[in-house]
Amino acid sequence: MFTGDYSAIVVLAWKDGVAYVIVADLARRSPDKLTKDIIAYAKRYRFDRFVIEVNGFQDLVAQSLEAKARQEGVSIPLEWVNNNGKKTERLFSLYEWVKNGTIKFSRSDRIILEQFRSFPQQGKKDDGLDAL
Repeated sequence: MFTGDYSAIVVLAWKDGVAYVIVADLARRSPDKLTKDIIAYAKRYRFDRFVIEVNGFQDLVAQSLEAKARQEGVSIPLEWVNNNGKKTERLFSLYEWVKNGTIKFSRSDRIILEQFRSFPQQGKKDDGLDAL
């Protein structure tokens, strides 16, 4: 079992201007497992684009993902994002979208919903929100 930080994979489906969260996969996993899981989701959902944070060492994960996807013949249109703004400001900006119904969740997305309810008091457990 991997004991590092949580990684988050969030898959959205857009319809009529609304983003439906169809996957909110938050788990502790190794970089290799994260890459395998992203490729599995890419095969299932055929992403129009996949945004990946590349701050710090995470660019190595993105490079590995590109290489392994290419080896498996899986198309993942990656968009690399280097977040340099304040995380709390990014996460607070999601509230209006949730409040006005632009982002909709399934009740089964209990971990990410709990992160929303407890932010910012919860502290470090905001990986799902940051992925969103």
